Amino acid sequence: MDNYGLDIYRLASAKGVGWVTAHTQISYLVPAYLMEEVTIQTQLISFARKSLLFEGLMWNHNKTELKALMWTRLVHFDLNKQCSHPHSPDLLSLFEQIVNPLMPDAGFESRVKEIRLS
Repeated sequence: MDNYGLDIYRLASAKGVGWVTAHTQISYLVPAYLMEEVTIQTQLISFARKSLLFEGLMWNHNKTELKALMWTRLVHFDLNKQCSHPHSPDLLSLFEQIVNPLMPDAGFESRVKEIRLS
């Protein structure tokens, strides 16, 4: 909300739309310890008419050690009709501006391998 002016709660209450998690993949690279403070970094890596694919990175507090990598596919959802719903032109325009695509055809396992090697 602070960075993009996107208030998902307002969208849900005013327009009856939101997103639901359809699929999540996580690779834990090194342990995160009890009560350890971590930093979560996310980016939109692709989008479609009815879905988004986000990458989440969990770092140690100083962002010097990557602890986990996650990909989550979200489906845009009509909360009243309880079914998937196309993104509005305004949302698609926002996604076009902020998407940070990975290499073409990069899959989750190849992304994990790339990160482990770097």
